[in-house]
Amino acid sequence: MMLCDKVKSLLSAFLENDLSHEESEQISQHLSNCNDCREVFNDAQIIRNRLLQLPSVTPSADFDRLLRQRIQNSPNDSGLKFSTRSITYSLSGIGLIAASYFIIGTLFLTPKAKPGYAPVHQTPVMSKQVNTSPTAQPDLPGTYVAEDTVKSKKANIDQSRINLVNENK
Repeated sequence: MMLCDKVKSLLSAFLENDLSHEESEQISQHLSNCNDCREVFNDAQIIRNRLLQLPSVTPSADFDRLLRQRIQNSPNDSGLKFSTRSITYSLSGIGLIAASYFIIGTLFLTPKAKPGYAPVHQTPVMSKQVNTSPTAQPDLPGTYVAEDTVKSKKANIDQSRINLVNENK
């Protein structure tokens, strides 16, 4: 059984005999059981019959040209007329300005790294420890020095205490 909303949406096609035989049967059955839909159908049928009684109107050969001319010459309610060209130029200008701000911002306003300093997002530089001072610790196998490029401090790292994922084979 069809729902009322579905039947009401198909009433025009039903009146014009534009539905399949199965859909027409379902709508007929629904209309016999549903008073609300039957009232809507009866109203639609009355309107359709009255429209069919009206004489047909044939427009003149230059109807389209005269209508377009009349629309073009009619005063605009807001007093503003927008053409496609002016809107296109406006949007292009806005896009050009936005692109310029982006380019200038990325070229000139991006902070530059100072010489001798690594950006914060980079990992520290690992190098083999070199003992140059008399009080330095002796070279131990597997010991590396991590140079902190921001504060220039050195930290000893014992690699034997670092467990890597694929190291235990």
